[in-house]
Amino acid sequence: MNTPGDRHHDDESRLDALIAETLRDYHRPPEAPRDRLWARIEAERGAREARPRPQWRSPWLWLPAAAAALLLVGIMIGRDTLREDAERALVGQAEEHGREKAALIYRLASTPVLARSEALLTQFRSAAWPPGADSEQAGWAKELLLEARLLLDSPAAADPELKRLLEDLELILVQIAEASASGDPTERALITEGLEARRLLPRLRERIPAGDIPQGV
Repeated sequence: MNTPGDRHHDDESRLDALIAETLRDYHRPPEAPRDRLWARIEAERGAREARPRPQWRSPWLWLPAAAAALLLVGIMIGRDTLREDAERALVGQAEEHGREKAALIYRLASTPVLARSEALLTQFRSAAWPPGADSEQAGWAKELLLEARLLLDSPAAADPELKRLLEDLELILVQIAEASASGDPTERALITEGLEARRLLPRLRERIPAGDIPQGV
């Protein structure tokens, strides 16, 4: 049988246990809503997985495309270079053709001058020149001298052989003009020797087309 003292002791023990339990519940953090936390975590993980990630590509995939692009650029540059070279070549050919055409025209224009010079030199060398016609001979020589000088200053002089012929002819024509004005027979003889030494008449005849009739004789 319990005595009053025992009951009092039991009441104190229960009171102490109640106080201790109350204190534990007071400091205990509230229980977290686990279901909502897991749902939030799953949603965030799903969003991260759905987000596009940068993809790494092997260089073996893009290198051929880059090489093809470089090749295309090289081809375009090559085409432009070839086109420019072709245009320059065409321009050069046109200029060269123009120079050749101009030289041909002047060579053809030189034929009458050479033919008339051949006629003058032939008569100067022979004794068939009429007495007292020195002034006429001098005037003819001066006229041909001017025409020979014009040819030397033209594209006709691009022909080395024709240029040398015109230079020799120019020298002889100067001498004939001076000798005809003075009437000195010694000078005429020296000029004739110069004609023979330079083979001026044969060279003139080689440049004159067959059948061309000298003018001004």
